[in-house]
Amino acid sequence: MGGSAAVAGPILFARYAFGPNRLGYCGPDDSAELFAEATVGGDLRALRHNAEQFEGAWPYLQLIATANGLADPLDARVVEAYWLGNSMLVNVTAATASEICARLYLDKAALALLRPGMSPREFVDALVENEQYMAAIDFIAHALPSREAIWWGCLCLQRTCGDKLEPW
Repeated sequence: MGGSAAVAGPILFARYAFGPNRLGYCGPDDSAELFAEATVGGDLRALRHNAEQFEGAWPYLQLIATANGLADPLDARVVEAYWLGNSMLVNVTAATASEICARLYLDKAALALLRPGMSPREFVDALVENEQYMAAIDFIAHALPSREAIWWGCLCLQRTCGDKLEPW
């Protein structure tokens, strides 16, 4: 892990989360409190409570921690994995389509096909059956590990362009 090792996980989370929180994208309404706690290194319990109110981030922090055998979703390594990415993400695999959908934007028509507990394969099948092809492509790209997603994208591009594909 980089230079964040000396910073407690809850403080590190607050520092990363402050920008989007201040703009109203996520988390509780009081960004001033988040800023104060992050810069002064205040009450870690208050920061933990604050972090749990980030409806988008908190489930992913829990997922990353659990996948790596850690009890604390605000362990500094987990926070770094969420905000910056690190080797802890290798251990994360999605069991349900909902876990993948939480990482991307899908329109209402595509999301209407999502059912609780639906597997990624079942969701792709539903998208294709309902001619939501772009949503299916987006979903698959987000479901695959990064390396495989890039390879799959290259294969799709090569198939689409055929002989017209030229190197940069």
